[in-house]
Amino acid sequence: MFSLPFAHKREKVIAIADVASDSAGACIALVRDNEPASIICAERSSLSYDEKSPEQTEAGVLSLLEDASAKVLRTYSKLPGKSAARAISSVHAIIHTPLITSQTSSAVTSFEQEESITKDIIGNLAKSALSSGKMLESSRLFEAGVASVELNGYRTGKPIGKHAHNVSVATLTSECEPELRAQITERLRKGFGVQNPVLHSDTRALLHVTHMNPVHTNRHFIIDVSGNSTNCIVIHKDTAAEHIVVSEGVRTILKRIVGNGMAEETLSLMRMVSRDACNTPACDQLNASLARVETELVKIFGEAFGKLMSVRRLPNDLVLIVNPDFAPWMNNFFSRIDFGQFTVTTRQFAVHTLGAGDLGASVAQHPSPKVDAWLTLGTALGGAQE
Repeated sequence: MFSLPFAHKREKVIAIADVASDSAGACIALVRDNEPASIICAERSSLSYDEKSPEQTEAGVLSLLEDASAKVLRTYSKLPGKSAARAISSVHAIIHTPLITSQTSSAVTSFEQEESITKDIIGNLAKSALSSGKMLESSRLFEAGVASVELNGYRTGKPIGKHAHNVSVATLTSECEPELRAQITERLRKGFGVQNPVLHSDTRALLHVTHMNPVHTNRHFIIDVSGNSTNCIVIHKDTAAEHIVVSEGVRTILKRIVGNGMAEETLSLMRMVSRDACNTPACDQLNASLARVETELVKIFGEAFGKLMSVRRLPNDLVLIVNPDFAPWMNNFFSRIDFGQFTVTTRQFAVHTLGAGDLGASVAQHPSPKVDAWLTLGTALGGAQE
């Protein structure tokens, strides 16, 4: 155990929740001005791999959220000294696709000469961008706002008062079933004792860190593989340019691999295969299944990539976010399979699997394996909002 250094004047303790379609995680973090946030403790709970109805899955995820929140608070309360006496000041929750749906849109204006950028200019462009997107039901809307601003082609976080002849504003809107949103909010209130938890979409979190991504380029391709779906986002000049959701995720892919077998046993074998430590007949059978599933996934993802490149070809740099058990295989899949027909250079993807240590500028690396990429992303976003 360790004590926390509360010597700085301006610092807060915040809680982060991560609500996916098959798991829920929570962490508590210390945020300070002009320093990376520090994750203090973290927990994640996942659904079992047996068949469930959509209603059972939703109820299960809500139960997991309660479980992960309670566990992380118990750990926090046992910290020595006065460390755990610091109250949690705010709660930020990331809600994942397909529990939410998001869309991005943009608007651009140009001036004959350099003009001083005002709130009205940004506001009018934001309204224009929002109106150009698909109209969402007001009862389902929970997130709408500016995702990024570019002046003369360069992203800036503080555009007001600066001068430019070209201004581009990208917006993000997300919707969620009102009942689910209310259930998540109520559990966070009860769990952390904070009256107004702030809910964000997974796309919002991804867009927040695009300028500090591990491939260090403002044009890249994000593939976020969750439980039952995959979120594919093309980042062009640090803005979400194209976006599509594929109805395949870790759980559905595992079902394709397993067939009538046991999911847990297959995951164990996949870990061994990733370490080149698997040479039994069962491993041979698994490799045959993986080869068969790869053929199916090439068709599924190829169709999605074809739709995404209707505007422009895809960037070669691919940032992969996926369950660590699947990371070696899926990294190999996207880097080895020739998807060159969809990329800018007509070459295969250069894949980087996002890890918890890739956002060191915003969140200090934590040695615990419980601190995963998404809890780190949530902490980066939550810390920036404080």
